[in-house]
Amino acid sequence: MSSDGTVLSEATSTFGDAFNSLWTAHRRKQDNTPASVTSLQWLSRQDYLLMSGSESDATIKLWDTRYVGYTRDGKPKPLSSTAPPADHTRRPHGITSLALNTDASRIYSVCKNGTVYAYATSHLILGHGPELATFETPKPRNGRQAQGLAPLYGFRHDRLKVNSFFIKCAVLPSTVLGTEILAVGSSDACPILFPTDENAIQIEWQRQRDRARDVDHHHEVVRLSQNSETDILSSSQQSEARAEGLIPMYQKGTPLIEGTTKEVSSVKWADDGTLVSISDDYSVRFWRHDTEKARFLRTCGYFGGHRHMAGWADIENAEALDDDDPDD
Repeated sequence: MSSDGTVLSEATSTFGDAFNSLWTAHRRKQDNTPASVTSLQWLSRQDYLLMSGSESDATIKLWDTRYVGYTRDGKPKPLSSTAPPADHTRRPHGITSLALNTDASRIYSVCKNGTVYAYATSHLILGHGPELATFETPKPRNGRQAQGLAPLYGFRHDRLKVNSFFIKCAVLPSTVLGTEILAVGSSDACPILFPTDENAIQIEWQRQRDRARDVDHHHEVVRLSQNSETDILSSSQQSEARAEGLIPMYQKGTPLIEGTTKEVSSVKWADDGTLVSISDDYSVRFWRHDTEKARFLRTCGYFGGHRHMAGWADIENAEALDDDDPDD
């Protein structure tokens, strides 16, 4: 636009040119057609490395943007591609969002099957991977198309529903509040928080294994007492259980409830640790750390209007915790 407000014609306008392009970086395996790229994430330690995910499957591709090579049939060659999760045997599920943790050692991927998968950055390229070094590496001549590993583990919750590709995630760095937290939107009208401390996750896995061992023992006793040759689980349930057992799942997330009435899509962390969420009910919510107020909202009931336009963290056995330990 000129100084007098006249809109310039397209012939005299100046447009920026792309310095590199990754044509058809992702393709659908069913019909080999181009797939929409739904998420991008720069690798913070190397500003020339880019990760991408698509709506076709749960594969994450790693690209060196300094040079993108192509195969003879015109397909771009990434540095590496992660292996699909073991529980995607029946059908592929696309990726809606990618995020890095504080030290860039973990990659979190929100998948359409209602799971957030955690990958190790060091496992993106197996063997010799100079592109992942912290020092400056020479410009590569071509992509390597190396095979990376599948997810280390995953996060799930009963209220984590990923019904659209608008669901995003964000990581609160450990430098803000002293602990790292993963926030994920949900189609079940609430953002959900997951702790990413792997020491705590290991403890919870041990508890889950102990409970599962007790349940299996009880089922075996019941089966023998009934003298039945029928399996406790159907063949399809058994296959699903075996597949899911290959990827450990952490299911102790904390949903932030009652603040929204429709799908929560995007979430972001502010510099002071405040979580900002946007919902399809035309609201933007600010979630702050206030233990006393959250406890009051959980127990005050719906009389008096205290819960109007307010939400709070829904914790397991909230009433017992409030009664037994006021500091919990």
